[in-house]
Amino acid sequence: ACVMMALLGGCGTSNPDGPLGDAGGSGSGSGSGSGSGSDSIDVNKSGTRIKARVLTTPDGAKSFVGWVDTQRNNEACAFRVAADGMTRCLPSEVANEYSGFYYADAACTIPLGLFYTNCTPPQYVSAIAQVCAQTADGRTTIYMRGTEYTTYYTKSGTSCSGPRTDPTLVFYGRGAEVPPSDFQAATSAIE
Repeated sequence: ACVMMALLGGCGTSNPDGPLGDAGGSGSGSGSGSGSGSDSIDVNKSGTRIKARVLTTPDGAKSFVGWVDTQRNNEACAFRVAADGMTRCLPSEVANEYSGFYYADAACTIPLGLFYTNCTPPQYVSAIAQVCAQTADGRTTIYMRGTEYTTYYTKSGTSCSGPRTDPTLVFYGRGAEVPPSDFQAATSAIE
């Protein structure tokens, strides 16, 4: 570990903040992007629409736990690439569709998103587009939650098998697609 720290300029150097903030044990930085230097930035800053959700202790300590979209009823969201190729704060409480795995029908043509039976049903189903057999391009499409299923089929190669059940899971089909423009866009920058 000390060899790695030496390569990074840490391990007892005289730099008060070190390359890793207080990770070296002698620095004064917080490691959270909110150090005391003039070039520090708070990377978890709320905007006018997207707000940071934090945990706060009685003595004033705060910890970032996620984002909410205030124009969508304080819906929890996370930054991902949307179907239109833009980075957007997309809903984070969704039934995830694992492309090519769970289906509603014996021909394996109607994809399903899965969720847990002991949780409040999600409002949405998310699907990640694939550009070739095993590679997702990261574009997430958000659909309203559709029909609920308790049985499912799985696909392996060209064969579809089932039906199967799992008492811990519930499955949802796709409803109407939610336009990507309904979600707040973000741009990438280096500061």
